[in-house]
Amino acid sequence: MRHDANKTEQGNTGDGPSVIEPLAPLPPPLPGRTLVLGAGGFLGSQAARWLARSGASLRLLDLSVKSIPKEVRDREGVEVLHCNILDEVSLRRALEGVDQVLNLISATVPSTSVDQVDLELRANVQPTLRLLDAMRDVGTPLIVYPSSGGTIYGDEPPETGFTEESPATPYGSYGLGKLLVEEMIGFYARSGGPQCLILRIANAYGPSVHGHNRQGVINAFLDRVSANEPVRIWGDGSAMRDYVHVEDILSAISELVCSTTRNDIFNVGSGRSHSVLEVLELIENATGRQVQIERVASEYTGVVRNQLDISRLHDQTGWQPRIELSQGLTHLWKSMS
Repeated sequence: MRHDANKTEQGNTGDGPSVIEPLAPLPPPLPGRTLVLGAGGFLGSQAARWLARSGASLRLLDLSVKSIPKEVRDREGVEVLHCNILDEVSLRRALEGVDQVLNLISATVPSTSVDQVDLELRANVQPTLRLLDAMRDVGTPLIVYPSSGGTIYGDEPPETGFTEESPATPYGSYGLGKLLVEEMIGFYARSGGPQCLILRIANAYGPSVHGHNRQGVINAFLDRVSANEPVRIWGDGSAMRDYVHVEDILSAISELVCSTTRNDIFNVGSGRSHSVLEVLELIENATGRQVQIERVASEYTGVVRNQLDISRLHDQTGWQPRIELSQGLTHLWKSMS
């Protein structure tokens, strides 16, 4: 039976839309050999495409090999593995000779019900524990983990945004799961396990190699607009979020892995926040269509305002986001046409 820990955001398979030209120059290849876990998901597939195009030494793992972009699977020198990370023997083989692991498996989403803590433990925390044990045993030196800057900090940031020292007060089980994994990774880094880089990522958006996917509110909104359906929002649209383009996330990963910084946590966002209504206005500008709104009731409404202070990442690596929200929305809409 398949385990949720290897589930990726799937719409079409990787044989679907495959040519999505980047907005900005792709980051340089990572040093050594990289293992991408969850290489068929939203972020995993984009990381796989970047690394394959850059000529990096690359090993890709997913429970559904066809969810990995075909152009990446077919590229010479790219090793593709069909593997469940709960299979300890296969996992240890996948880790052999690897210099860094990008653990991009996504098994749940931020709107996961607050009472589903058991799902977070089974789908995310326990599999990561198996991975860390295997990395320590094999001697794999580095794990890169995408945590959630949008759900860990709670509500009402300072004017300049949440810093990495802001109290972690997750409201939902998704944020709780991310925080538990962060603590576990840090514990292993202090106890003879792999070194780590933890990225607290804001609300990610950008082109998907699968066409339709469940990644993030912006992608979901544009899916509805493309289908001439009303956009569903919770509340009155005043909730504010920090949105970061997938290409900026990849460049942050590149900067950190190629730096000497290890065993630290970094916010990755735009450093700005936009209300849902502002996003809908930008969508109308990008698409040339009038957006119809459908307000829906939900037990999950999220925080009132989220914004990340990204100065630590900039100060240590020089990284800064390159893609404005309006530019990213226009590019995303064109990729869906």
